[in-house]
Parts: sequence; structure tokens; C-alpha cells
Amino acid sequence: MPPRSTRREFLRTSAAAAMAGAAGGTGCARFASNGSKTAGSQPMIDFDRSFFMWTSKPYEPHPYYVNDGGMVQGAGSVRDVRILYEARCEIRNDATGHVEELYLLHPCLGEYTIPKRDFFMMPSKEFRVIFTRTHAIPIAARPSTETEQVAPRQHNFAATRFTTRHHGRSTRITTAQGVIEATLAGKPVNARTVIRDAPGRYTLTLEYPVRTMNLNVEEGLFQVDTGPLPFPDMKAWDGARPSRAFLSHVAFSRFDFAEFILRREVEPSAEDKKWLFQVRGKWRWELRDPKSPPPGHPPRPPWPAVYNETMRFGAASEFLAAEVA
Repeated sequence: MPPRSTRREFLRTSAAAAMAGAAGGTGCARFASNGSKTAGSQPMIDFDRSFFMWTSKPYEPHPYYVNDGGMVQGAGSVRDVRILYEARCEIRNDATGHVEELYLLHPCLGEYTIPKRDFFMMPSKEFRVIFTRTHAIPIAARPSTETEQVAPRQHNFAATRFTTRHHGRSTRITTAQGVIEATLAGKPVNARTVIRDAPGRYTLTLEYPVRTMNLNVEEGLFQVDTGPLPFPDMKAWDGARPSRAFLSHVAFSRFDFAEFILRREVEPSAEDKKWLFQVRGKWRWELRDPKSPPPGHPPRPPWPAVYNETMRFGAASEFLAAEVA
């Protein structure tokens, strides 16, 4: 048995091999952005250059609220918004062939648009959405063991545009050694995780950038811990799209298993509500006529959210490393 390399030797040789091109390495195959050497493979998404844009319909003031929607320009104002993708999930109905794409968009905070100052709404709330090409999918606030009275909402924009860009050349990686080499070479890396329903009803394919990678170089080990990702609630799937999806992170250290942790809301204590829900500056729900509030006024303020529930799956994962200059 040959002697094991020292860490310094391993780092030097691994980085050199990766920079020379992973195509010659074990478990790697190159493909261009227009296709792959492997039938059925898709090109690697460049998440830093992929985004969703929408143009709003002309703003119509709310009949009850002064600051509805955060618009400060007044009636008739139009917004154009661009938000990057964070991850993508494809749901394939294996019986019908129907494919629904879920895009998790980058978050921002509740804001007034477009003022000179006092931008953030207080109490604040993260604005984050999961969009398909035609609908917004509600993000789950409760755990998977509970149901919610929510449903997809059809887009209500004047115009929309999904722009998905791909890396010009990338390498498909299916071995730990290949993962280590690509990571040490500083290449952009995506993971692609496939989960197949045991009864054969659907296939989920998630693609996402690997923002955090852990390596044990000497023992040839890796661990992904990254997110957030859109994870559809398949118990609430109608064969086309789910009625909700979870915000999740994923971790795995081998190619045939993945563990997800799901986000949920948590009700703050009575004491914490005093400062958490304190209005500072303009109030999102300021009434035009305090004597004539709408039913249910004011809406419940946003609760904090935590990652608290784990789900484990047999899965098939692979990595894609971009070949960059």
C-alpha cells in the first residue's frame, strides 16, 4: 500500500490537476452550455447572472390603507423589479410528463418604494417569493405535519421575464475526489439533487449553488451545507403544482442521500411582541379613515422564522463545476 500523501502535497497536486482540467480526472465529464456528453443532462445554471423581472400594473391606491404596497409615488406609478434566482426546483409528473419549475428568488426586506429616506417598514418582514412561470407558490409558515389554507396565486403583473443564463463550459462531477479538486481550484460549483417518488408519481430535481463546502482532504471526504432552496410540499401537490413549498437548506456527504431542514414561523412571547411589533416611522397599515377600518384590521404582524424540522431522502446528487478563465 503506497504511503498516504501529506496535506500539503495533496493540496498542491489536487489544485494542479483541477486547474489542468477535470475532464481527465475520475468521475468527471465536460459539456458545453448547449448540452452534455451524457444524454439528458442540462447545462449548469449561472445563478449570479440569472434573474426574474416584472413590471407592475399602474398603482391603484388602496381604499383603506395609506401605505399599501409601500408605493410612495402615488396613483399610476409603475415599478420595474429585478431579483436574482437563488435556486431552482423542477417537479416532473412521471405519469403525464408535465413539468413545473419553481424558482426561489433572492430576499429583500419590506420597504417603501421609492422614497428619499425611511425605506424600511417597521415592524420589518423578509420579502421572499417562490415563483413558477405563471404562479406564486406560498412559502410554508407551519411544519409539514400541519396543513395551511393557502393556494398558488396567478401572477398579477403587467409583464414578466425569466432570464436563465448558463455557464459556457462546465464539468459534471460524480466522485468525492472530483468535488475536492474543483473546490480547491476555486471553481463555481452547483449541486443537482434528484429525488424520485417511490410509487413513481413524480421526480424532483433541485439545482442550486454550493455556497458552503466542507472538506477533509486527507480522507477524501466532503460535506455540502447550503441553501436556501425551494422544497415543494408534495402532500399538497395536485399533479401540476403544490399549494405550498418550504424554505429549506440541504446537507449531504455522499451522492445517494440528502437531508433537508425546513423553515417555519414561531410565535414570539408576549414580552417580545412589545418591541418586535412596535411601529417606528410610517405604519404599513395606516388607515385613510380611522373610523372605517376593513375587516380583520390590522393584519397580524410577521412572526420570526426558524429552521426546525428535518427530512431525509435517498437521492441522486451530482456536482457541476464551471470552467472559468
